[in-house]
Amino acid sequence: MVSAGEVRHLLAAEYTSAYLDSMAIDLEPGSDRPYLFSGTGTSFFYGTTKTVADEGWMGLHWGDRELIDDWILTFNGVPLDRAKAEVSVRPHVVSFRWDKGVVLTIMPMGKERDDLRFSISGGDKTDTFSLFFVFPAHLTASTQKQNKSHGYYPILLSAEEDTVGIAICSDSFFSPVNMQPLATGESGNRHLVGKAIHGGMFQGPTAQVTLVYGNSYPALVSRWQELRGAHPKARSERSEWLLSEINRSPFRCEDERINKALAWAKVSMAQLWAEDETLIYAGLPWFNEGWARDTFITLPGAALVLGKDKRAKAVLERFAKWQNVDPESSDYGRMPNRARPDEVIYNTADGTPWFVRELYEYGLYTGDIELWREMMKPGGVVERSIEGTIEYHTDDYGFLTHGEADSWMDARGPEGAWSPRGDRAIEIQALWLTQLEAAVAMAEAVGGGSGTDPRVTRWSLLADELRGRLPGAFLRPDSLGLWDHLLPDGSPNEQLRPNQLFAVTVPFEPIYGPSIENRVVKTVKDSMVYHWGVASLAQSDNEFHPYHETAEYPKDAAYHNGTVWTWLSGPYKSASRQGWAIASNEIDQILDWGLPGSLSENLDAVPRDGAEWPRTSGTITQAWSLSEFLRTWYQDYIGLNPVTGTSDKQSGPHWSFDPHIPLDWGSFETRIDLQPGVSQLLVSMDIRPDSVIFGFVLDGDRPGKTPSMLTLRPFLDAQPKDGSWTVDPVELISGDLPSRRVELRYKRSGSTNILIQGSDGRKHEITSFLSGEEDKPFLKPEVREGLKALAPPSWLLLDGRLVKMEDREAEIIVDMDDPEGDDSGYGYPTDALFADGILDLTSITMTSNGAFAHFNLRFRNLIDPGWHDAYGFQLTYATLAIRTGEKGSTTTREVGANSGYKLPRNMAADRFVDVGGGLNIRDASGETIAQYVPNDPRYPLGDVASATVSFNIPLDLIGGDSHEWKITVLVGAQDDHGGAGIGEFRNVSETGGRWEGSGGGPDEHNVYDILEVN
Repeated sequence: MVSAGEVRHLLAAEYTSAYLDSMAIDLEPGSDRPYLFSGTGTSFFYGTTKTVADEGWMGLHWGDRELIDDWILTFNGVPLDRAKAEVSVRPHVVSFRWDKGVVLTIMPMGKERDDLRFSISGGDKTDTFSLFFVFPAHLTASTQKQNKSHGYYPILLSAEEDTVGIAICSDSFFSPVNMQPLATGESGNRHLVGKAIHGGMFQGPTAQVTLVYGNSYPALVSRWQELRGAHPKARSERSEWLLSEINRSPFRCEDERINKALAWAKVSMAQLWAEDETLIYAGLPWFNEGWARDTFITLPGAALVLGKDKRAKAVLERFAKWQNVDPESSDYGRMPNRARPDEVIYNTADGTPWFVRELYEYGLYTGDIELWREMMKPGGVVERSIEGTIEYHTDDYGFLTHGEADSWMDARGPEGAWSPRGDRAIEIQALWLTQLEAAVAMAEAVGGGSGTDPRVTRWSLLADELRGRLPGAFLRPDSLGLWDHLLPDGSPNEQLRPNQLFAVTVPFEPIYGPSIENRVVKTVKDSMVYHWGVASLAQSDNEFHPYHETAEYPKDAAYHNGTVWTWLSGPYKSASRQGWAIASNEIDQILDWGLPGSLSENLDAVPRDGAEWPRTSGTITQAWSLSEFLRTWYQDYIGLNPVTGTSDKQSGPHWSFDPHIPLDWGSFETRIDLQPGVSQLLVSMDIRPDSVIFGFVLDGDRPGKTPSMLTLRPFLDAQPKDGSWTVDPVELISGDLPSRRVELRYKRSGSTNILIQGSDGRKHEITSFLSGEEDKPFLKPEVREGLKALAPPSWLLLDGRLVKMEDREAEIIVDMDDPEGDDSGYGYPTDALFADGILDLTSITMTSNGAFAHFNLRFRNLIDPGWHDAYGFQLTYATLAIRTGEKGSTTTREVGANSGYKLPRNMAADRFVDVGGGLNIRDASGETIAQYVPNDPRYPLGDVASATVSFNIPLDLIGGDSHEWKITVLVGAQDDHGGAGIGEFRNVSETGGRWEGSGGGPDEHNVYDILEVN
């Protein structure tokens, strides 16, 4: 027994408000790092420490609206180069400090919103500061009259029928100013050309500007009144929220760098909760949507281990409402792959079983079986999820069948799946088995188990049959673990991928014995595990792509074919019961790489030439990357997990304690909400040279409440499955203070092992500590000679200088206008980036000097989101179908490139030039003859300022006499499937959506504007 004071001592792991400032990550000038703030609503602000507005997705976003691209600060009329500033990033603020003594601090205001407060200092009374905001090119910015008495300058931003307001506000009067950027020259920045740039000029030693937004003028005024001056709530609300997130399952060890990284991971994870914490964004800046698969892989680390039971329940309930409930649909019972207010799609096979698995795990963690009872009702959520799968997606053996890109490896390109895995992937089968067994377990818990409920009896039989068939169907005979997937004909795909780890980590009861599990782990480790994470394909595979983003191939080609996925280190840690060396590198990633304080979606598998470490890639902050870092901290390293099927009124819930503590931690303490609002488990470890002491207190500081009970089952995982020896369970009881502290003391054996007393009277040596050495050796990164991904294509690659060369003395062959507004009448996709006029061709000019043809396509509008700097534009796509008239050439009326368009007979073409993220020149059979792949920003195809796309092509690649060519120009929206490259025409459906045009149909083409040049 200990005193109340001693019990309180364990709570020293909780952090106080000063800790936020101590979490600063300081960046040297020229660090070129991003920073990001997000609240729990629908807004976020993404900026960088380098050149202004030079990256796509930068700026302040509110839902699907982008409000500003960036900011520019001038001091006495001279722009301050942020790349020359020292930058300090803290969870609640970022500061830029220049050598002139000028400091700019940016602070998001509030918890749910990201109104921005800019504080400037470092001048004297005669100095002037001007703070400008860059507005997106696809929005029309209309300035309104300034309210001089309040320093209030509203600006209306419009995109077609949508108008939103933003206001530059200050407690002091300022002079409105604007900027006209230069396109060229020493101070030029083409990313600013064509954009409205407005701001305010202040005189004096300091200035403070608040940027607010709203749907109406009154909303702007109201928000500014809330934030004026130093209102304590506006100043403290965000800091208090972030601190409370750090103190969820608070943890402290002897290494402050480790503590800091864990705290940052919690902060960054908290900033991916959205819409009043009923949704988890998959990642920012571009996955600000709900994805079932990502959400439920994320849920344990983002919510369950942190005691966020109400938030976990809200997410489960929200997705349940999105379930497909149409029995006639092949998606019946499925959870959405992606869900937005204007679009719900179901093209995923694993989102639904992940949902059911996490519904079950939620109940184990929280004891809330009432949610089980609700979702297990006859005809309800769980039944639909299973019966829909049985009806539409199972084969004769009970396996779950699916499409080539319906697993988490879902990247698609113009030719289909980049990493096809149809039609029975190993992790899908493990998830399907777990879905069935979890449903049976929940039914038994709420009183409708097998034998009493015919549907549950049937599910139980299906699960038993599947459990019997799975091991043999996927076990490789070559000792390399498990087949990744079975092909439709039943034969196995022989590629080595990390997905076999899920057969070890997804089911609550093992499918394979220890020897096979060890074989799986060894196979993955030897072929895919680098010091920095787990690759999506074995390095030895001929399809291996060493880099995520490179000029040699579209990035989606590499996405699941070699690229490292940060979240995969979680399953590897769980399966191997190791991985601390990877976690140590992840700590470096959080504090020293990429977005300060977070983990990226991806990494290159192989460092670039001359680099020690790989580049980060994908989204700069990713939910399942962060959540798996957090989950494994508590479930695998501290080793606390609920034990299935063992809770009863006499002994309370049962939790296993199987620690694998990194030696780098030293002694530690933590406090974990086991059943939030009911009990908290305080855990400490005191590590000594010859012994270790684990301390446990079930916190009972709840006067008047019924005591809680918990049974702790130490080292359950280490005990033999045959029961030849066990470790006695430990009962913990809470009540009014003082609470009883239970200590478990063990002798150490070497640096990593301890001796525990078994029921057989002997002491058994088990591994309870990790040095990081057990992870070695890691796979040595290598780019093999002759690697297919880096091999040059069989067609000609055009040089950027040649493509952009123009002979001003060349003969004009074509100079033809196209009327504005003469397009097909299709509706644009609803995302604001599809700005009015970008699919409306207004003229074509072609010149020739006898060796080259130079084309100039002018549009009513062009935009450059900044996603691919070398393109100069995006989201507009064109194909030039050329009838050369060359004798003997084969022609076709089919345009291809997903256009769905058929040329008139007299315009049937033998050459096609596709214009998008580069150029693709192909013949009538669809074979590529030559390509231009832009990789140098000096030679962009598009120019937003003039709304033109221009390029040069050697005449011999087209053929015939250019004077005799008949050309059909077809224009539509570009779709590169998110992975860069030339792309193809974007779909136009009947109803449309965010990324799909409207007004079309199954038999309609996808072309908006057509111009015939005879």
